[in-house]
Amino acid sequence: MKYCYFIWALAVTAGVLFLSLCICANHKISIIMIAFLLFVSLLISVAGIFYEKKYLSTNKANALFLAFTIILFFLIGFISSCLNFLNNTGLNNLLSNNNVFKNKNIELIAFGKIVSNPFRKFNKIYFDLKMSKIKVIQKDNGSFQELNCCGKIFVSCKTEDEVDLNFDDLIKMNLTGAHLLTGNSGNSSHIFYAEKIMAFSDKSFKSYFSKLNKKLHCCINLLFNKNLNTINSKIASALVLGNQTKVPKNIVMSFKESGIYHLLAISGLHISIIASFAYFIFKKINFLLCSKKINISNFIFLFLVSYNFIIGIKASMIRASVMFCLALFAKDIHRDFLVSNSFFTAYIILLLICPDYISNPGFILSFASIAAIIFIVPVIKKTMNYFLNSKKLTENYMMKSIITAVSVSMITSPILSYFFGGFSIISVFTNIAVAPLFYLLLMDLVISSAFSVFWFSLGSFFIAPADILTDTILKISDFFASLPYSFIKTDIFNGKVVIVLYYSGFAALFFSLNYLIKRKESIINIKNNV
Repeated sequence: MKYCYFIWALAVTAGVLFLSLCICANHKISIIMIAFLLFVSLLISVAGIFYEKKYLSTNKANALFLAFTIILFFLIGFISSCLNFLNNTGLNNLLSNNNVFKNKNIELIAFGKIVSNPFRKFNKIYFDLKMSKIKVIQKDNGSFQELNCCGKIFVSCKTEDEVDLNFDDLIKMNLTGAHLLTGNSGNSSHIFYAEKIMAFSDKSFKSYFSKLNKKLHCCINLLFNKNLNTINSKIASALVLGNQTKVPKNIVMSFKESGIYHLLAISGLHISIIASFAYFIFKKINFLLCSKKINISNFIFLFLVSYNFIIGIKASMIRASVMFCLALFAKDIHRDFLVSNSFFTAYIILLLICPDYISNPGFILSFASIAAIIFIVPVIKKTMNYFLNSKKLTENYMMKSIITAVSVSMITSPILSYFFGGFSIISVFTNIAVAPLFYLLLMDLVISSAFSVFWFSLGSFFIAPADILTDTILKISDFFASLPYSFIKTDIFNGKVVIVLYYSGFAALFFSLNYLIKRKESIINIKNNV
């Protein structure tokens, strides 16, 4: 049962991907769902019979349990993907039907909440809208019909038509048309055109949380705008609140070409730093109060939930939050929970919550990066120790940083090339140079933001070093980006077959290295014991 978490993760992935095959084959999804539900019921019945008879040995029982759980996770993944597909497809089919928009007697008014940071491009503004309802109005007689829905659509509108739009705003708008777009990754999605956008008030219980969230955003943005220069305030907003849309294009390009663009996006690295700091603070408070009744893990859990609520749902954030909470709870109950198991658990949870994540670049890059750190870094360290006969070298901070950066680059470069048309070849050096400054900057911004919510003047005092740190990071990024051939543009990884072959060969190489090193170590241990 050593690799059961990995196998379960594969089973969930297979279940989600199986839906795509069914769609391509034009099968009836509802019939497939019913057939699979009947099939799993049969399997559970058979499992119950085997359990009652108790004819199996321990090993056979474990193997049977693993087989049943694989099928179960496959079915759960498939059903979750089906429900997500039916929900989104029904909404998109309704709205993308050109006959609806061509009928001048029909007016479509959509109500919902903005669930992404709006960004401007070519005199238009774009954002994701989570629908709450659609009102279909017949203009000739004034009658209307309201359709409740909870799907998500991608919206475009002219800048002169839109009000000041922000993340988490409640809006209503007239939908005027739809267009099918195909992205670089081959995925197709609809873009909906809107006009007459207006804010509307919602008196439901959820609206109070939205208003609170908006006030927190305004307070923190006010702190940045008053105490930092214009460019640095936009970067600070991206680092703490996840709003990258206002960061100037030249800075975005500089960060991409130097290989540190991932620092602008709130990711697992941010959560690790922030959660570790929060754990340190709560631990000190617990020590000063001399109390053993305070459960630090509960406070960290509430803190992470609150932070995810403030910045919105992001795959990398949820992944890091789940892994961090699992590690803390395992520590509380005095159990060894492998990092690899928490990694696969987080993967399964996120994929079941939102099957669309399987094609999301942020989700893929986040898990690819952490997979490199968990699985590739130890193998490289063992290989270097074996050939160099020295463990001190790999324990050096600088060497650790180089090994980590190289491992992450080897794993993420094909993905970056596939989604963004290229990758940086100097990212290893840029990340090593920027990392210490970035840790200090992020801690300063988080601490000052937290203080500003309760005492604005105190937050303004603590944010003072942020300008210097940000300017230094920008200069380092510009220097590395200006180097020749710093960013390689290539289409070699545009084909999915090439990516599969690359990762297959990569996995075979590292499994072989790991096996050979373990075998050599066991032989040495036997000789030493003899």
